[in-house]
Amino acid sequence: MRYLLILILILFAAMNPRSVSAVQRNTVYAADYREVKLRNFFLKYNSPLVNYAGDFINAADKYELDYRLVPAITGVESTFGREIPFNSYNAYGWNGGDWYFESWPDSINYVSKALKENYVNRGASEVWQIAPVYNPVTPASWGTKVLRFEEMIEKTAPVVTETLSLRLTI
Repeated sequence: MRYLLILILILFAAMNPRSVSAVQRNTVYAADYREVKLRNFFLKYNSPLVNYAGDFINAADKYELDYRLVPAITGVESTFGREIPFNSYNAYGWNGGDWYFESWPDSINYVSKALKENYVNRGASEVWQIAPVYNPVTPASWGTKVLRFEEMIEKTAPVVTETLSLRLTI
Protein backbone atom coordinates (compact mmCIF):
# COMPACT_ATOMS: atom_id res chain seq x y z
CA MET A 1 0.00 0.00 0.00
CA ARG A 2 2.84 2.36 0.90
CA TYR A 3 4.56 1.80 -2.44
CA LEU A 4 1.29 2.35 -4.28
CA LEU A 5 0.83 5.72 -2.57
CA ILE A 6 4.39 6.74 -3.43
CA LEU A 7 3.90 5.65 -7.03
CA ILE A 8 0.68 7.68 -7.28
CA LEU A 9 2.42 10.77 -5.88
CA ILE A 10 5.30 10.39 -8.33
CA LEU A 11 2.94 9.95 -11.28
CA PHE A 12 0.88 12.93 -10.16
CA ALA A 13 4.02 15.06 -9.87
CA ALA A 14 5.18 13.96 -13.33
CA MET A 15 1.86 14.93 -14.87
CA ASN A 16 1.73 18.27 -13.07
CA PRO A 17 5.28 19.53 -12.36
CA ARG A 18 4.05 22.75 -10.72
CA SER A 19 2.30 20.75 -8.02
CA VAL A 20 5.48 19.61 -6.26
CA SER A 21 7.79 21.92 -4.39
CA ALA A 22 10.87 20.49 -2.75
CA VAL A 23 12.33 22.85 -0.20
CA GLN A 24 15.97 22.15 0.48
CA ARG A 25 17.28 22.97 3.94
CA ASN A 26 21.00 22.19 4.20
CA THR A 27 20.40 18.69 2.94
CA VAL A 28 23.09 16.20 2.07
CA TYR A 29 21.92 13.65 -0.50
CA ALA A 30 23.63 10.27 -0.69
CA ALA A 31 26.14 11.77 1.67
CA ASP A 32 29.76 10.81 1.58
CA TYR A 33 30.39 9.85 5.20
CA ARG A 34 33.67 11.81 5.14
CA GLU A 35 31.86 15.00 4.22
CA VAL A 36 29.29 14.44 6.94
CA LYS A 37 32.00 13.73 9.53
CA LEU A 38 33.97 16.80 8.52
CA ARG A 39 30.88 18.99 8.51
CA ASN A 40 29.89 17.76 11.98
CA PHE A 41 33.44 18.31 13.20
CA PHE A 42 33.51 21.91 11.92
CA LEU A 43 30.09 22.51 13.51
CA LYS A 44 31.52 21.57 16.92
CA TYR A 45 34.12 24.30 16.54
CA ASN A 46 31.78 26.93 15.08
CA SER A 47 34.03 27.03 12.03
CA PRO A 48 33.32 29.22 9.00
CA LEU A 49 34.52 26.21 6.97
CA VAL A 50 31.44 24.10 7.81
CA ASN A 51 29.79 24.75 4.43
CA TYR A 52 32.98 23.83 2.59
CA ALA A 53 33.40 20.27 3.87
CA GLY A 54 32.60 19.01 0.38
CA ASP A 55 35.33 21.21 -1.09
CA PHE A 56 37.86 19.63 1.27
CA ILE A 57 36.72 16.15 0.24
CA ASN A 58 36.81 16.97 -3.47
CA ALA A 59 40.28 18.49 -3.24
CA ALA A 60 41.58 15.57 -1.18
CA ASP A 61 40.25 13.12 -3.75
CA LYS A 62 41.56 15.19 -6.67
CA TYR A 63 45.08 15.42 -5.22
CA GLU A 64 45.07 12.00 -3.52
CA LEU A 65 45.46 13.35 0.01
CA ASP A 66 44.06 12.10 3.30
CA TYR A 67 40.76 14.00 3.57
CA ARG A 68 41.63 14.97 7.15
CA LEU A 69 45.02 16.56 6.44
CA VAL A 70 44.09 20.04 5.21
CA PRO A 71 41.22 20.48 7.71
CA ALA A 72 43.56 19.40 10.52
CA ILE A 73 46.10 21.99 9.38
CA THR A 74 43.37 24.65 9.64
CA GLY A 75 42.87 23.62 13.25
CA VAL A 76 46.52 24.16 14.09
CA GLU A 77 47.00 27.33 12.07
CA SER A 78 43.74 29.23 12.61
CA THR A 79 41.37 27.38 14.95
CA PHE A 80 39.55 26.01 11.90
CA GLY A 81 39.38 29.32 10.05
CA ARG A 82 38.17 31.39 13.00
CA GLU A 83 41.38 33.35 13.52
CA ILE A 84 42.62 34.64 10.17
CA PRO A 85 43.50 38.02 8.67
CA PHE A 86 40.32 39.76 7.51
CA ASN A 87 39.06 38.45 4.16
CA SER A 88 42.21 36.39 3.61
CA TYR A 89 40.54 32.96 3.52
CA ASN A 90 43.93 31.79 4.79
CA ALA A 91 43.14 29.21 7.46
CA TYR A 92 46.40 27.38 6.76
CA GLY A 93 49.06 29.84 7.93
CA TRP A 94 50.15 29.94 4.29
CA ASN A 95 53.17 32.22 3.77
CA GLY A 96 53.27 32.91 7.50
CA GLY A 97 49.59 33.87 7.36
CA ASP A 98 50.36 36.73 4.97
CA TRP A 99 48.67 35.26 1.88
CA TYR A 100 45.24 36.24 0.60
CA PHE A 101 43.01 33.88 -1.36
CA GLU A 102 39.91 34.79 -3.35
CA SER A 103 37.54 32.46 -1.50
CA TRP A 104 37.37 29.38 0.72
CA PRO A 105 37.10 27.00 -2.26
CA ASP A 106 40.07 28.74 -3.91
CA SER A 107 42.18 28.40 -0.77
CA ILE A 108 41.21 24.77 -0.19
CA ASN A 109 42.15 23.82 -3.73
CA TYR A 110 45.35 25.88 -3.77
CA VAL A 111 46.72 24.49 -0.50
CA SER A 112 45.70 20.91 -1.37
CA LYS A 113 47.40 21.16 -4.76
CA ALA A 114 50.53 22.69 -3.19
CA LEU A 115 50.70 19.94 -0.57
CA LYS A 116 50.48 17.33 -3.30
CA GLU A 117 53.00 18.94 -5.65
CA ASN A 118 55.50 20.40 -3.17
CA TYR A 119 55.37 17.83 -0.39
CA VAL A 120 53.83 14.47 -1.31
CA ASN A 121 55.33 14.29 -4.80
CA ARG A 122 58.73 15.06 -3.28
CA GLY A 123 58.53 12.21 -0.76
CA ALA A 124 56.88 13.93 2.22
CA SER A 125 53.69 11.90 2.40
CA GLU A 126 53.39 11.59 6.20
CA VAL A 127 52.62 14.40 8.65
CA TRP A 128 56.04 13.92 10.30
CA GLN A 129 57.71 14.42 6.92
CA ILE A 130 55.59 17.45 6.06
CA ALA A 131 56.04 19.16 9.45
CA PRO A 132 59.69 20.31 9.21
CA VAL A 133 59.02 22.00 5.87
CA TYR A 134 55.55 23.38 6.62
CA ASN A 135 56.50 24.60 10.09
CA PRO A 136 60.28 24.57 10.55
CA VAL A 137 60.09 26.49 13.86
CA THR A 138 58.13 23.90 15.86
CA PRO A 139 57.73 20.83 13.64
CA ALA A 140 57.22 18.28 16.45
CA SER A 141 54.49 20.31 18.14
CA TRP A 142 52.84 21.16 14.81
CA GLY A 143 52.88 17.54 13.66
CA THR A 144 51.47 16.29 16.95
CA LYS A 145 48.60 18.77 16.74
CA VAL A 146 47.82 17.93 13.11
CA LEU A 147 47.74 14.22 13.94
CA ARG A 148 45.53 14.89 16.97
CA PHE A 149 43.03 16.84 14.85
CA GLU A 150 43.07 14.12 12.18
CA GLU A 151 42.20 11.58 14.86
CA MET A 152 39.43 13.79 16.25
CA ILE A 153 37.94 14.19 12.76
CA GLU A 154 38.04 10.43 12.27
CA LYS A 155 36.22 9.85 15.58
CA THR A 156 33.45 12.31 14.72
CA ALA A 157 30.13 10.57 14.18
CA PRO A 158 28.92 10.57 10.56
CA VAL A 159 25.36 11.44 11.54
CA VAL A 160 23.25 13.36 9.05
CA THR A 161 21.28 15.89 11.05
CA GLU A 162 19.86 17.91 8.17
CA THR A 163 16.28 17.44 7.04
CA LEU A 164 14.38 17.63 3.80
CA SER A 165 10.90 19.08 3.58
CA LEU A 166 8.63 18.04 0.75
CA ARG A 167 5.47 20.01 0.15
CA LEU A 168 2.79 18.65 -2.19
CA THR A 169 0.08 20.89 -3.51
CA ILE A 170 -2.90 18.96 -4.73
